[in-house]
Amino acid sequence: MKYSFITAGNEDTASSRIRAYALHRELVRFGIDSTIGYDPGADVLVVQKRVDKQVLKWLIAAKERGTFIVYDVDDVGPALNFWIHPVYFRLVIQIADLITTDTHGHLDYLKSRFDIINAAIIPDS
Repeated sequence: MKYSFITAGNEDTASSRIRAYALHRELVRFGIDSTIGYDPGADVLVVQKRVDKQVLKWLIAAKERGTFIVYDVDDVGPALNFWIHPVYFRLVIQIADLITTDTHGHLDYLKSRFDIINAAIIPDS
């Protein structure tokens, strides 16, 4: 199984450091193939909250190849709009096989506002 992480930022970005980079390092530590950055050969593509036109293209192409798509979001409401346009957000939650977030409050918000059923909490590291 090969994982690919498209992070919201580098390790100076707090949520990327404690959500994406930390998980990536643990996967590698356990001998699991994991990369930071888009890898078209990945079995699982994890996109962390930031989605622009290019990332959306990668998501669509990966989905067409049968890649399992995880969209990780730890901001909601207006804070989320900094990372992703609301139109893109609605597309991504339709494309993603799983939505992950960090708290019960965020999960409740996402489920109530967007009728998301395929969601889970992954606490911050």
